[in-house]
Amino acid sequence: MVRKVNTKTMNIIISPKLADYMAQKEKHHISVEVVSSTSSDFEVTEIYYRLVDEKTAAALIRNKHCRAVRTGDAEVLFPPYRLELSETVLFDIRTFWIFHKITAEGIRL
Repeated sequence: MVRKVNTKTMNIIISPKLADYMAQKEKHHISVEVVSSTSSDFEVTEIYYRLVDEKTAAALIRNKHCRAVRTGDAEVLFPPYRLELSETVLFDIRTFWIFHKITAEGIRL
């Protein structure tokens, strides 16, 4: 079953594979963050996705003013600045051996 929410401007979909992984880890928040590297001659900026627990989610909302969007059993935390979001945002997970990486389609800087 695909978990889907329809907000006024976008649909957020969490893949069944990611939903199962979130339930297994008992983390029900996806944090969307922008990370920049300034230690080299050129600056690299990327979007980073991670699972966070209740305490960290509350701290992100309180301290970094993240916007929380509820999606059924999960919550997605967006940063306070503007990101380019398409009508449908799909969160999924890639697994290689013991490594897990959350991916998203429909979010750009």
